[in-house]
Amino acid sequence: MKRIFALVLSFVFLLSCLVLPAGAMFDPTPVYQVQAQSAYIVNTDTNIIVYDKDSTKQVSAGGLTKYMTIALLLTNYADQLDSTFQMPFAISDYVYNTNNADMRSNETFTYREAMYAMLTRNANEAAMGVAYTLSGGDLDGWVAQMNTLSQRIGTTGSTWTDACGIDSGNVTCAVDMYLILRYLMSFDAFVEVSGAPSFTMPAKEKHRSSSVLVSQNAALSKSSGGKYYRSAMQGGMCDVTAFKSDSGNQSYVSWANKDGATYIFCVMQRRVIGSIIRRCVRADGLQSLTEYETLQVNDRFTLLRLRPQTGRTHQLRVHMAYLGHPLAGDWLYGTEDKTLIARPALHSYELWFTQPVTGQELHFTAPIPQDMKPLME
Repeated sequence: MKRIFALVLSFVFLLSCLVLPAGAMFDPTPVYQVQAQSAYIVNTDTNIIVYDKDSTKQVSAGGLTKYMTIALLLTNYADQLDSTFQMPFAISDYVYNTNNADMRSNETFTYREAMYAMLTRNANEAAMGVAYTLSGGDLDGWVAQMNTLSQRIGTTGSTWTDACGIDSGNVTCAVDMYLILRYLMSFDAFVEVSGAPSFTMPAKEKHRSSSVLVSQNAALSKSSGGKYYRSAMQGGMCDVTAFKSDSGNQSYVSWANKDGATYIFCVMQRRVIGSIIRRCVRADGLQSLTEYETLQVNDRFTLLRLRPQTGRTHQLRVHMAYLGHPLAGDWLYGTEDKTLIARPALHSYELWFTQPVTGQELHFTAPIPQDMKPLME
């Protein structure tokens, strides 16, 4: 199968996975779409499903497993959240290097503080400490109770194998996480804790001063969330820092209030790639137009000249991918192969425009870069 690579701007070149017609016009419309394995969004006031993408598909639960540990805690001990426990040394090996809130063995915490640690920092030590203490050291028994409660809530595609989500056997799906979050929202303590943009953990036996736990849900915090802050966000958690530069997969299960309506949204296993959205082609999107011309063909690639007539984000990459010929090296819309080229094979070859002050016609060209030349041989 051939791939594409390209050079860009007023005149742009591109090498394609397959040979394209010598000349053509393309007029699709890039817009936003949910980039995740599955998603489920529901208006909780009307129970109308706003969006559904493979909502029953099983995915790794990861840190969202803590929702079930919190659900079990609140179901059985909601009136004891200000009781204290000592962080057990017995869980130290299990949570080694994943103790996200630095809650150390033999320090004393309230169950409420542990909830804050779980929901702000996705703290594995908090979940395991709660489970170990309340189960009397019977972690298998705690997990069995998690599964029983999960089934009572109505889940059908979830299995829980530890209290925090480190174990890869924890699996769930978007619709199950919706049911679990809706159950949790019936507890006032959960609504309060999960909506906190930060929490000040008091000084402890091994911490001489207090520390601030900033929520990984960046959309909650106007100060620390920056451009990711959303005033509509009410609460919830994500598996890694929401909308920031973490690597790996990200799941985000939260709720928001917009125009008087409450929405629960469960976005599961989105690959974190530095941008929270990518573009796609849809009939109801903004108009966009690209002209393309085939210049050279070899047994693997096609070199194209592209002339964008509009300036939509990622327009050339989206259009070529939509035609089934993504750019060589395009990790977002195609396949990354750093042995070929370490970036999308797109180059701005020729540009001309009228200088706005002098009215002079300016014309620039740039030679094909060295990293693209091997693709043309």
